[in-house]
Amino acid sequence: MVIFRRLGLFALVALVPLLLANVALAQSPGPRTSDRDSNFDLLGDLDMEAEAAAAAPTEDENVLHKFVGNVSGSLRLRGQQFVDSVDTSGNPNIDREDSFGEITLNLESYTGGDNWRLGMSGWLETGNQAHTYAGVTHYLQDRQSKRRYGQLNESFLMFTGLDLGPGELDITLGKRLLKNGIATLYSPGDRYSATDFTDPMDSRMLGAWQARFDYAFDNFVLTAALLPVYQRSIEPHQNSRWLANSIDFSFPGGPPPGFDPTLFRVKTDVPSLDADNMSYFARLSGTIAGWDFFVAPFWGMSAAFVQRASNTDPNLIIKDVPNVFNLSAGFATVLFERIQFHGDSLYNWTKNDEDDHFFTGVIGFTYKIDPLPSWLHSDWLEFTIEYAGEKIIDSQDATGFVSSSKDGRLGRNNLLVAATYKVNEDLTFQINAANEIQRTDHLFHVEAKYRIWTDFYGIIGFDEFGGDDNDTFYGRWEDNDRLTGTFEYVF
Repeated sequence: MVIFRRLGLFALVALVPLLLANVALAQSPGPRTSDRDSNFDLLGDLDMEAEAAAAAPTEDENVLHKFVGNVSGSLRLRGQQFVDSVDTSGNPNIDREDSFGEITLNLESYTGGDNWRLGMSGWLETGNQAHTYAGVTHYLQDRQSKRRYGQLNESFLMFTGLDLGPGELDITLGKRLLKNGIATLYSPGDRYSATDFTDPMDSRMLGAWQARFDYAFDNFVLTAALLPVYQRSIEPHQNSRWLANSIDFSFPGGPPPGFDPTLFRVKTDVPSLDADNMSYFARLSGTIAGWDFFVAPFWGMSAAFVQRASNTDPNLIIKDVPNVFNLSAGFATVLFERIQFHGDSLYNWTKNDEDDHFFTGVIGFTYKIDPLPSWLHSDWLEFTIEYAGEKIIDSQDATGFVSSSKDGRLGRNNLLVAATYKVNEDLTFQINAANEIQRTDHLFHVEAKYRIWTDFYGIIGFDEFGGDDNDTFYGRWEDNDRLTGTFEYVF
């Protein structure tokens, strides 16, 4: 344990300069040219943060020593073996390797005083996948679709427990995850932190720059946040096998009608850092008569790209980010003392009709059998099922736009299932499946996790994809069935 804490200290020393680089390089990049927790408990999250701040050292103590002492994280060594060779007929430059390996060191820590907290988290990683990793620093806005060898994902200052009338105010400044939504497997309202989709089955949420205010009173929390920096999600690189038979991550079936597939090109137009591209988020959350709920309006940059034709190049499509208004809401409660019932929804309105106006939602149940019958010699079994659907209210109708975000939106007509079976403290099995109803389009994931010794685990997994054709959401990955093997040490 001491060895890994020292390793964590050395890695944090490497990560801290990234924070300084973020500030030093914070300038406008120029004109526009290019698993969650199953329980929803925002009040509990705020209480935990307040308790952590209260447990932090006073101003007279060594806050740096406390920061080092609070280092936690994990070291992961992961290998992948794809069952089939990728189809290169649509793109002869797609990576042909069937075996990959990577190593990731995740780290987080915090320090603070009576009413303040400084937190950081990030990772160091590398692997043998071509074109996947590059660099260790970036501007406030990362425009590169590659994973960083070193990523400072969160760096924030938090002022906690400020007495304000009948409640208390917390203020967060800096880069931090912004979680919204309430559903367990798929949450349409959880879209305001960018996501790293380099490996779509091993995605990770990225920190969002924010000035955030959380006011807790009685059983409610009122949140307001300014998001000054648009951060694009990280997509697989252009020759990744995750693009398979797609020309682009947002084009599962290739170019729109009227475009020559041999000459078709895509360029991403990233919103610049200016006042017109800021986003604004608010949320009221709380508990009433045993029902957790949230309601959250949002105005700003969309989480999804749309596609417009270039005015100068007939074979160029530009991926654009429209302005949207979102209203999301959700609930969760426990029925019959055993069944968690939850739902999540979002209404999307797009400025100037540059994307569809649509309503999307998910509803589901989680049931935990605890304890299991004694003859099974097992601890518990948890099962979750959700249905996610979408209704387009008004289709994209802006001049010059050739495709909406429809093909890139998950949860349009999906059944999602997950089950976790805990045999004992050492052995756990997990199954996840998703199916697009009315189309033979599915994902199946199974894994077994075994504790080799204290805090050291071995994980074996298998992913399987299928679909009627390459135009389906999961069918485009039909050649990406794979086995994964992981060793992970948590400290």
